[in-house]
Amino acid sequence: MSNRKSTFLTARALDLEDPEDDVSDCDLISVTSRRSRLSVNSSTMGDMSAEKVPVAGTNSIRTTLFLIIFLGAATSAAFVGFGVTKAQDEQQVAFVSSATDATNKINLAFEDYVNAASTIHLRCRHRNFTRQDFRETFEYIIASGLQFKAAQFDPMITHDERPAAEAEARAYYAEHYPHVDYQGFRGFNYPNSTSLEPRIDQPFYFPIHYQEPILGNEAAIDLDYHSSESRTRAVGALFETKGPSLTDRLSLVKKKGEVSRCGNHNGPSYGVVLMHPGVALDEPQAGDEIWPKDFSSIVLCVPDLLKRSTSDQAMSALVYIHDRSQPGKDAVFLGGASVQHTDGSSEPDINFLDEEPLEALSAGLMEQNNVTAANRVWTVTVLAIEGTYKPDILFVCLGGAVIFCASLALAFWMWTSARRAEKFNKVLTSAQRSNAIVSSLFPKNVAKQMLDYDANDRDGKNADLKSKPIADLFPNTTVMFADMEGFTAWSSQRDPISVFHLLETVYNAFDEIAARRKVFKVETVGDCYVACCGLPEPNKNHALVMARFAQDCARRVRVVTRKLEVELGPETSALGFRFGLHSGPVTGGVLRGQRARFQLFGDTVNTAARIESTGKKGRIQISSATANLIREAGKGAWVVPREDKVLAKGIGIVETCWLTLKAIDEGDADADITEREDDELGGEFRDKQVGLVDWHTESLAQFLKVVVAHQRSAQQKKDSDSGLKAAEQEVLDRRAAPIEEISDRIPFPEIENLEAIQEAAESIELGMSVMMQLRNFVWSMAATYKQVPFHNFDHASHVVMNVMKLLGSASNHKDDGLDDPLARFTLVLAAIVHDADHPGVPNGQLNKEQDSIAMVYNGQSAAEQNSLDITWNLLMEDQYKDLRRTIYKNKEEMIRFRQLLVHTVLVTDIVNKELQTKRKERWNRVFGTSGEAPQPPSMFETLEDIQSERRTALLELVIQASDVSHTMQHWHIYRQWNTCLFHEMDKAWSEGRADKDPRKDWYKGEIGFFKFYILPLADRVKHSSAFGALGAELYHCAESNMMEWEMKGEQVTQELIEATAKKSEATARRRNSMDASKKFSTAQFEDKPEQALQAAAEVFTDEIDL
Repeated sequence: MSNRKSTFLTARALDLEDPEDDVSDCDLISVTSRRSRLSVNSSTMGDMSAEKVPVAGTNSIRTTLFLIIFLGAATSAAFVGFGVTKAQDEQQVAFVSSATDATNKINLAFEDYVNAASTIHLRCRHRNFTRQDFRETFEYIIASGLQFKAAQFDPMITHDERPAAEAEARAYYAEHYPHVDYQGFRGFNYPNSTSLEPRIDQPFYFPIHYQEPILGNEAAIDLDYHSSESRTRAVGALFETKGPSLTDRLSLVKKKGEVSRCGNHNGPSYGVVLMHPGVALDEPQAGDEIWPKDFSSIVLCVPDLLKRSTSDQAMSALVYIHDRSQPGKDAVFLGGASVQHTDGSSEPDINFLDEEPLEALSAGLMEQNNVTAANRVWTVTVLAIEGTYKPDILFVCLGGAVIFCASLALAFWMWTSARRAEKFNKVLTSAQRSNAIVSSLFPKNVAKQMLDYDANDRDGKNADLKSKPIADLFPNTTVMFADMEGFTAWSSQRDPISVFHLLETVYNAFDEIAARRKVFKVETVGDCYVACCGLPEPNKNHALVMARFAQDCARRVRVVTRKLEVELGPETSALGFRFGLHSGPVTGGVLRGQRARFQLFGDTVNTAARIESTGKKGRIQISSATANLIREAGKGAWVVPREDKVLAKGIGIVETCWLTLKAIDEGDADADITEREDDELGGEFRDKQVGLVDWHTESLAQFLKVVVAHQRSAQQKKDSDSGLKAAEQEVLDRRAAPIEEISDRIPFPEIENLEAIQEAAESIELGMSVMMQLRNFVWSMAATYKQVPFHNFDHASHVVMNVMKLLGSASNHKDDGLDDPLARFTLVLAAIVHDADHPGVPNGQLNKEQDSIAMVYNGQSAAEQNSLDITWNLLMEDQYKDLRRTIYKNKEEMIRFRQLLVHTVLVTDIVNKELQTKRKERWNRVFGTSGEAPQPPSMFETLEDIQSERRTALLELVIQASDVSHTMQHWHIYRQWNTCLFHEMDKAWSEGRADKDPRKDWYKGEIGFFKFYILPLADRVKHSSAFGALGAELYHCAESNMMEWEMKGEQVTQELIEATAKKSEATARRRNSMDASKKFSTAQFEDKPEQALQAAAEVFTDEIDL
């Protein structure tokens, strides 16, 4: 068959399953037909009342078998149990002893590092040492075999001492390490900062002023430990407890192709900074102690610690270390090692392990112990390696096996007899069910021949094709083709679930009508529905029945699509079917072989397909043959000849008619109720704007329910109403522009199971108050949109559809950042409001005109910031209080919601070069570029920092791609919005609000836009791996649209220019006509009737032309 329209169509039949398999109830149309290995003739199948072969004592036999096997298993288990238990107890004791020893060695190894840090401080605490003395101390420590990343001494230097300290260091590095670009004291000057900068003035600093080795650690020279939040906490604990302290975990990842930065292993590793305050400077006097202001530190690599502690380990095991110092938070993985002993080797093989959560660790033998490491609590987990601790149970297992096998031998012969009888009954049941289904699918004579047909192979591979084929001629039939117009473009904007929901709903409605009208459904191919009347049962009124059926379907589809528009979005109700009917003979039969199917052949089928393809949406076109049959039946009023003749592919010029069933016979008991439904619903269908508001409200409500479900599952705290109101007012009182709130990363919560949260959300009711406020808010935002051709509420709705499509296809893995319910809700909200109050001219023009909006926002992303402020100020009104309290429950979530909204709205400004550059750099940093891996994190970035930055980049990518999604969809959708944008820019030019005439460079400008923005953006969607196959689809569409624009763009541009010129001319003529009508009045020509008639005629002629 060529595509979906050909000279034959298929209706799939049922599998006759293997006798040993259950035959499941399945869809009667979509099941494939294959021959059973059984040869069942029609006479046998005609009488299916034969009784099943009785199985004497079947239940009794099965009970006996169970008892025999159970007694044999119980006896063997008792025999094995004693020996296994004893062997396991012995191995358990040995393992616990070894695990405890491993924990103690880790504790001792850590103390070695503490002693080393104390040694450094002891040498340096009076500051009467030189850098050469510090290096000698470092060499003394490493000579003992202690391995670490770096040794440091960190004096407290006041602001007044800073110039001298920097000058001394600069001179030293210039003399001894000329490759070092010394920049003085550095640090992180602001919260959430990720880049090192010269340290701003502070009362005091704790710089890494002395460090060895220098090579490989240049980035840490004179880094102020008091500028990083996590390090500041460690410094505070250091002087508060007067004992060693540890920082949070650091990521130490080697660069590709280089030697590992931590130890000699090849994988990623983590480390911590061990800080030591030394001891009191003087003896206690009167109960006081004088402590030094400085401290020493060692950058400790956890793999080095593991290697030192397990190098002489006597057992083979897996050793993990996790930090459990923070109550209420998950344990943080620090490191893991596999220690294995091989024959002939005195030292174990040590391999470092990948990161594993503490909760995920499990094994048959596992021991956990806590170790106090400075101010931290480490959990050491030791797991037995599979095969290391196996109790010797061979003898007892053999004995148990002998006993059990004896019981099986006793039961085997009983089982075979019962199986034979059961198998026969199953075959008979399968044959009965198959006969019923085949009879319902095909004409009786075809079903009989199919059952008589004896296939040599169930798949038909060895079918005997020499026997008579299964086929028949149906001389009087009417075939209908119905194809959905606009479906391809519509489906390109929806996710697969929405597409199939539409098709299932429409086709199920057609099936109900077909059953009532006694019409045979042949097949559905994509968005094409095919049916036939006069088959399988002859019907002399087949043309009338099919005409009524087509009309019923046309009416029903209007009702169904309108109902679905609130659920599936705009333009759903605009979908319609083309119907084509033709009457004549068809040949139906079964093509035997692999996966045999019932098929229709003949010119009637092909002609019906051509009649449909040349029709119009919402109308039923019929051939002259069908029209004649309808006239002969006395229903000539139903038929209206088509004025123009139709050129049908492969047929030539044909005369067709339109079917107009304005009235159905009152005596027709099968008259479809959809006509009454359409009339009843007609008053309920509102204008497009109201429909869009309803759809947006419902979409936001579904995402908001998931937010509420997450709040409940996470047991989020609820702030007092007064506290939340004060926090909201604080945001409103800010004088800074929203653009200043943009940061490199947004905090995201850890979502354990988004699918479970979404399932729980289905049972949540938001309440009438929240739903009313949500709808009023959407309506108010819709009212802020101006009537401009492109940046209007329709386009915002198009962006919403594509945000939802991306979210529907996105992976819910926590690293992808699209599993946060609040972020998903905010994405949809941002898509709705991102162009609110857009003036229809770019930001650059607003800046040039010194528009009030541009002045307020200092010429930076003025339209976007204005939309954001309008949205936020409206949401903060008292009338939306319940809605706000549903979106967030506390100040932290309110601030995060604000951050999400700022990022997702302002990211739609693609002209702001500064913001675009920052976003590109961040994307390359966390995702890499084509062919290049992401940049490795710095030693001061935590894993949470990296994940938050990654999630922020993905969040912005969704709204960026959706804002220009028309370029990544069907060519028809791209043309539609490209035309709107052209008209908007041309309007701005004609009003003197643009620097360039879009008519001159529209063709080349679009090509450049594709090459330098759309394709790179689509490539990021494709290679982010977060959107699965959809990413590749979007890139393919963008690439196809660019190539088609390169071929057709010049012609399209010329058509746009001509259409614009005609529109301008018509507008001018309309304006002149209105002026003329104003001049014309009866009073003016009271005494001159001929002039009055002439003036009136001129006005009338102008209106006719328009």
